[in-house]
Amino acid sequence: MNQKDHRNQINQIRPTTISPLKRYLRVDEVADYFNVSTRTIYRLIEERELPRVKIRGCLRIPIWEIEKYEEKLENSETF
Repeated sequence: MNQKDHRNQINQIRPTTISPLKRYLRVDEVADYFNVSTRTIYRLIEERELPRVKIRGCLRIPIWEIEKYEEKLENSETF
């Protein structure tokens, strides 16, 4: 799957509450996206598994970092 197809797939499964134009997500939005707790997302950030940026004291996760993390998960899955 090429990168364009992957982005289209992500946009199709992205929760409807997240605008496709949004470039950074709050921790709670990422938690909703992955259907996990916010604590899990904070743990991923603390363990440097999910890079984040800080904007005036607020944590935000760039969409492209979420996409990279998803690819990493997909590549590490064994069936």
